[in-house]
Amino acid sequence: MTRLFRTRALTLLIAANAVAAVDSGAQEGGPIKFARFPHIANDGRIAFTYADDIWVTDASGANPRRLTAHVARDFAPRFSPDGQSIAFTSNRNGNNDVYVVASAGGEPKQLTWYSGDDQAMYFAPDGASLVITSARGPHAFGSPMYRLPLDGAVPVPLGMDFGRSGMMKQDATAVAFNRVLPTYWRKGYRGNNSGDIAVQDLRTGDIREITDTDLQQYKGHVNDVHPMWGADGMIYFASERDGTFNIWRTSPAGGNAQQVTRHKDDGVQFPAMSPDGKHLVYENEFELWTLDVPTGSPRRVPITLSFDPKENDTEVVTAANRAEGFAVAPDASALAVDFHGEIVVVPVETGVGEKLQMTNSPWRERFQSYSPDGRKLAYVSDESGEEEVWVVDIATSAKRKLTTHESVKADLTWAPNSAKLAYTAANRLFEVDAGGGVVRELSYNPAGGFANLQYAADGSWMVYVKRDDDQNAEVFALDVGAKREHNLTQSAFNESNAQLTPDGRTLVFTSNRDDGTTQLFAVPLARLAEDPNDPLVRERLRRARADSSAP
Repeated sequence: MTRLFRTRALTLLIAANAVAAVDSGAQEGGPIKFARFPHIANDGRIAFTYADDIWVTDASGANPRRLTAHVARDFAPRFSPDGQSIAFTSNRNGNNDVYVVASAGGEPKQLTWYSGDDQAMYFAPDGASLVITSARGPHAFGSPMYRLPLDGAVPVPLGMDFGRSGMMKQDATAVAFNRVLPTYWRKGYRGNNSGDIAVQDLRTGDIREITDTDLQQYKGHVNDVHPMWGADGMIYFASERDGTFNIWRTSPAGGNAQQVTRHKDDGVQFPAMSPDGKHLVYENEFELWTLDVPTGSPRRVPITLSFDPKENDTEVVTAANRAEGFAVAPDASALAVDFHGEIVVVPVETGVGEKLQMTNSPWRERFQSYSPDGRKLAYVSDESGEEEVWVVDIATSAKRKLTTHESVKADLTWAPNSAKLAYTAANRLFEVDAGGGVVRELSYNPAGGFANLQYAADGSWMVYVKRDDDQNAEVFALDVGAKREHNLTQSAFNESNAQLTPDGRTLVFTSNRDDGTTQLFAVPLARLAEDPNDPLVRERLRRARADSSAP
């Protein structure tokens, strides 16, 4: 018995040493980027989203603690006025709902159950309710903000028509809000759809617009978003007034705004104010910054995390009966299918032929196209670091890169002799030999590139669709050798889906020139000696066909 115990003890000691050896080589955490949607408590603690979970740190960024751990997306935490609770938004049940959890940790409590979108903005000053945005309103294009009691009662709409972002004043007498909240990555917008700030008096219901109030100057209106109440009674917000999103402040009555931060790169994103209005936190250049109100200076908050990820770095994906794109072999015996960046040739009939994997790499291969002789596949791959055109021999799997051009490639089109192919990139039309060589630029259309490429039977001509500066689509024929194009349709309507008939004598295309209804049209490419629609001509041709078919 003693010997058995000692043996187990020795085994445990060896195991412990082995674990220690593994731990000593474990990856250590470092300063992170992409901490998102932060908030700051009255005592300076910071809550933020990272890896789709809610985290809390000290004011300095030290002692980070994971507050939620769920496979869903938890984001936009908001501290309660007493700092004991944190509300956040999560799609745990399929859509965004509002939850609340103790700031020290625990099981979150779901507060909303609406099947649409609900998102937490801020706690109300009394700490007994939340201001949320919701899609539950009666309007087709927006909803007011709502006040959501923590006891599970029905949310009560505030008095504005639309509300996408906002905060209630610390004395609960007013709310500052945006009716329109543009996507944060759309920078440099000027116009009448910019996000503007309004203030509603919660005692009277009156609403005052305080930014971009001169509607005659709408062309110069910029985005003023995420309004927040400071302890000094001013409204703080993010604005592009200096060309980059920065923090500004203005009086609740409106007037001239004062610039608070002066970031030059990236700009301020998702700013949030502490419940008492004395601290502000925001994102800039993928890091968190804090600012004391009203006279503090911006301070970057470094955050170091070391944690066990919730998801594996790799995943085994089943590709059976799935395809993201495909091309049909000229003899219809096989398909070249792409799925998750790999190209595989599979037989059309079950049990006939073999599956051939044409690519097997960490890069993305797609847009495959069979050569007319069925021996090669052209495709686009970013194996070189840029999207380029490649060709692979189906029998030998030997591949060759044909292009070197920093652009997105598309519309791979083979010539009938399988010796060359055309493609589009950067609003240009190119041609290259399938065996390699110099890439030839055939045409350039800054108004929008080219579409529906097709070679003529001898490869000396090509037809395609391109748009002009007014985005009017026309069908063109291009003399490949001379690089000279001819407009074949010439109308004020849109022509597209151009195709040559097998004999190469007629162009078929669709057009909405018939009273705006899209119809199928055909135009002969040879000069006509007579009108084929003339009744006399049609009758003569009919008799000629009848005579030629008679025994």
